[in-house]
Amino acid sequence: MKRINTLIASILLSGSALSADIDNAPVYQPGSQYTAVLNHTNSEWRLLPSDGQDFAIQLDAGCHSATAIPAGLWLLTRDADGKPELLAPSQTVLPAGHSGHIPVVACSDEQNTGLALPASLIQWLGDNTGAIYVE
Repeated sequence: MKRINTLIASILLSGSALSADIDNAPVYQPGSQYTAVLNHTNSEWRLLPSDGQDFAIQLDAGCHSATAIPAGLWLLTRDADGKPELLAPSQTVLPAGHSGHIPVVACSDEQNTGLALPASLIQWLGDNTGAIYVE
């Protein structure tokens, strides 16, 4: 019996040592947990519609965002006024003081207080996605 207990203890200890090396960062699956990807450094979007071919969009340099977006998963929702915004779920690591809310505005918006996108892309995202992965 003592030998079995020793064997079980060694298995449990080796398992805990292995689990300490595992990366605990969330793993997201394209197309199932998010349907759009934003490469924020070069303003490139990869759209992953569930009913068709994936495609990439390069935004015009004139349509730039005034807001840096932390990497991770973001949900496309609506604010209290019904305007689109990105909302960070609890798994998305945010810098200190970040609200976890980023307005989504049209490129033509003069205030440009959030993520600026062409109106047609805002419409497409609203119709086809609920989650966006920011690289």
